[in-house]
Amino acid sequence: MGYDGAAHQFQLHRPKPTKRGSGPSRRIRRRRSLKLIARSDLLQFLAVYREAMRCPEFIHCTPDELKHYFRAIDTASQQGPQLLVKLNSLASSDQSWRRYAKAVQLKLKTLGYQQADANLFRRNCLGEVLNMGGQDNVF
Repeated sequence: MGYDGAAHQFQLHRPKPTKRGSGPSRRIRRRRSLKLIARSDLLQFLAVYREAMRCPEFIHCTPDELKHYFRAIDTASQQGPQLLVKLNSLASSDQSWRRYAKAVQLKLKTLGYQQADANLFRRNCLGEVLNMGGQDNVF
């Protein structure tokens, strides 16, 4: 019984070691991940912003609706500045992100007015004590 070449031992292919410059650099991969995170944060902020701005006049809302809308306004006003920092850092290197940063900045301005109206309603009509800036705004 001799060797006829029919018997082979199959071994798994060992990949060649990659060279340092063959794939995307660490900086490029990090920038891509920041863009993905910023995009998902932007979509989340826009959903919360739309919910906060969908609020009818506060006097016509039920207590459960008021809680819902106040929570949406507070959440959007907390998420917005954090998102704006991310968008501004991306806009410094990529011009296409500037329009998003500007849009979020305008939405934050509108949201600030909504936040002020909500705080006035909570203080004047509901009698809540709001602690803003370390001072109680009760007269």
